Amino acid sequence: SLYRSGRIFLAGDAAHCHSPLGGQGMNMGIQDAVNLAWKLGQVCSGKSSPDLLDTYHAERYQVDKRILRWVEKGNNTVFSRSPIVSMIRTRARRSLSMMMKLLPLVQFALPVLSMVNYSYSNCSDLSHEHWERPPLWPVPVSRVYPFGGYRRRQNFFRIVSKRVRSGDRLPNLHLPDSTRIYPYSCGWLLILCEGQTEGNRELKRNLLDVDILSRKELHSFGEALKSTTGIIDKVVVYPSSDVGAHEKLGVYGQCLFLVRPDSHVGLRSEPMRYDVVVDYLRNRVKLKSVSNARKCKYKPSPKFDPVPFVVWLSIALGAFGLYSKIKRQ
Repeated sequence: SLYRSGRIFLAGDAAHCHSPLGGQGMNMGIQDAVNLAWKLGQVCSGKSSPDLLDTYHAERYQVDKRILRWVEKGNNTVFSRSPIVSMIRTRARRSLSMMMKLLPLVQFALPVLSMVNYSYSNCSDLSHEHWERPPLWPVPVSRVYPFGGYRRRQNFFRIVSKRVRSGDRLPNLHLPDSTRIYPYSCGWLLILCEGQTEGNRELKRNLLDVDILSRKELHSFGEALKSTTGIIDKVVVYPSSDVGAHEKLGVYGQCLFLVRPDSHVGLRSEPMRYDVVVDYLRNRVKLKSVSNARKCKYKPSPKFDPVPFVVWLSIALGAFGLYSKIKRQ
């Protein structure tokens, strides 16, 4: 139930024991070690305070618990003596080779079996997303109209869209030098996305104090953060013309990703805020070099914005009341 007790850390088979079905144990152990290694490196080098190590149990315990739950279900199915399950199991073995030739099935199965699709989202403070809402006063009217306007679109984009979230493993993108992200050796990686034209226009129109940066300004922004924090190893700028990178990351408006040394996204910020990155490193990564930095004035918005729902529920109730009144007359 605990992966850490004082100066003692458990990883691999010492932390979890289960059926060898699916060969999950080796990958789980490797991921335990990778998660712990970069945090130990931060603390032992004096860059971060020891509080950072508390996130090891918070992240790995939650992920390993989910994996073990599925391993247990698979084990119970494989060894079930039910006649129905036995028949399905026998036929599944005969058709497995044919099923694995189906490309969509392989694309789904490989990330699950290799466990690269598991996310640290909502496991610890190291996974953080910064979004901002427009002011309540609906000027311009696009903030709430039509059908909830920008606020409604932000709700849908954050909750249901296919995008890379904080805590997710970074997809295997092409880097500007024509290499790929994996095998990962970028350390702390700052990714700056120029964003789509329409998405940037919406950010500028609906939010306060937002500057849409040019490609040259994005490079300067990244280098300034790299110099200030002293921890960022590499800065990558993806221009709007790189549609593939924007689609894989799920980028609409201009935003940034701060990727941890274990290749998981620590911070996603839309719009891009210099102070948000510094605040994340100070309060969540416990970075000592920015401990005296100014306090961030930009407050993140909760995941769900109730304003569009309230606005259109009020309109619907008003319309229903008016209809009922006319019908009685």
